[in-house]
Amino acid sequence: MPAPPARTIRSIVAMVPLLLVAVACASDPPAPPPAASAVTDPPTTTTTGPATTTTVAPKTVEEEVAAAYVAAEEAYFRALEEPGKPFVDLTEYWTGAALRQVRETLASLVDAGSHADANGPKATIRVLSVEATQGGSAKVHGCIVDSLRMVDQGGNLLDGSTASRLVVATVVDGWAGWVVASIEETQTWQDGEGCDR
Repeated sequence: MPAPPARTIRSIVAMVPLLLVAVACASDPPAPPPAASAVTDPPTTTTTGPATTTTVAPKTVEEEVAAAYVAAEEAYFRALEEPGKPFVDLTEYWTGAALRQVRETLASLVDAGSHADANGPKATIRVLSVEATQGGSAKVHGCIVDSLRMVDQGGNLLDGSTASRLVVATVVDGWAGWVVASIEETQTWQDGEGCDR
């Protein structure tokens, strides 16, 4: 299936900086490898000789879906820090029932006068597997270790417990990229040990 025009344009726009870097760095020694990320980046190859050429393999659908899921969860956890006026546009990451669920959670925090402590520990998000399906959707199995500290408006601790959550999310290919359409916790443990049990 050919990529939608928006994805093609994003691909072209993403390649321009890479080409500029390749031209500007043609005589520079190779840089050290980047640090590992939560989502495995696609392989990159570099050929050196009289001229330097860099080839970046395109991301697979599974890698795009995994990255979109992690970005959505990160946006959600950032929004928990200021639920009354989240500084992230949640519609870039969430849609449908999942977006309603996120907004309801944020509204309940506003009603309770609580939020996540921005200076406290952060949640750890890990993709366990991605199952691409037909029709522009995929299932993501993930693990979230949620160690956020919930505080009131005065900064007093309301809840500092840690939980490990096994989740299944449906991610769909929207007009601007992959977004989470539904999410369900399938199992929760009241500790920070993760989901490999």
